[in-house]
Amino acid sequence: MAVTIHAGRQTAISEDLIDRWAKVPVTIISDVLVGKGLLNPQIRPLGLPGERVRMAGLARTASCQSPDFGAVLHAVDTIEPGEILVIAAEADNRIAYIGEVLGGVLVEKKAAGVVCDAAVRDVCGLAALKDLPVYTRWTTAHGPIAKENGAVNATVFIDDVAVSPGDLLLGDEDGVIRLSPETAAEQIDAAEAQVAVEESWLKRLGDGEDLRSVFGLPDPIRT
Repeated sequence: MAVTIHAGRQTAISEDLIDRWAKVPVTIISDVLVGKGLLNPQIRPLGLPGERVRMAGLARTASCQSPDFGAVLHAVDTIEPGEILVIAAEADNRIAYIGEVLGGVLVEKKAAGVVCDAAVRDVCGLAALKDLPVYTRWTTAHGPIAKENGAVNATVFIDDVAVSPGDLLLGDEDGVIRLSPETAAEQIDAAEAQVAVEESWLKRLGDGEDLRSVFGLPDPIRT
């Protein structure tokens, strides 16, 4: 058999829109979207808190069949600058689908990050690639043993979240969230407005206002 490479999504998200979303914390995006598109919280960034780089870019998917990582190789070979490699392998914790070698190739290709719904290896080396945020569910030393199957640019599922090529992925220390091009265009104003609201909360609390006033709580019943 051979890896299948599908055509990518034709609807593109502009760089300006990606830049706007990149400034919005994942917590706020999740609140605005009521959790829709939020990936499993087991998928965490590599590296120490405070040293991790925020992630924003369009998805290029690799659908893998354990223990085969052929789709990852083809996806890395064809990835474009600003894209995020999304490895879907049904949360497999037995096989590492990417390590320092392919991570270095992604840096050279100016990829925007990696999201692995499985395991990675060469953890220290990957975490040291400052221009390549890596989010993964697991780590293991055991590498793949085949490279003949899978698909690139197919719609994949990470638990119940569908990720299609060209979807917008955003990540920070609170997790990763997926937005379709349509959602990205429709919800950016609401997300930016919520950022402004939360900034006002912080200012008012810093000025000494109580929580009841800041959050508009009704008067409690006192007994």
